[in-house]
Amino acid sequence: MGYAVFLRALLTLLSKSVRLNVSKGVRRGGDVMEKYKLGEMEQRFANLIWEKAPVKTRDLIALCAEEFNWKRTTTYTMLKRLCDRQIFVNDNGEVKILLEKENFLAEKGEEFLEETFEGSLPRFLSAFT
Repeated sequence: MGYAVFLRALLTLLSKSVRLNVSKGVRRGGDVMEKYKLGEMEQRFANLIWEKAPVKTRDLIALCAEEFNWKRTTTYTMLKRLCDRQIFVNDNGEVKILLEKENFLAEKGEEFLEETFEGSLPRFLSAFT
């Protein structure tokens, strides 16, 4: 993800003075995962789903084999991770979006602001002056 996209989402969020209730994590097997922190491949996979959704899982498996050289099991594992984070849902073999990309980026920006600058817009802006 480019910094321009991230900053645009963050500034859009801040300019509207919207305060989102950001979940710090999603429980999975007793551990807390950061909902908006995706690894490089998770992010690429999420982008593919946002681009193609709704998409049948068999079509997604074929796309991932072509795009990432993944096996079926890898695709299902990655999909489960993103579904556990409540970004997508696998509904009877069809992957659907629960959290639109723009909303994901805005919430990711809010989480970044909260974690890095304690939610303070002046602290954020002073970091660039």
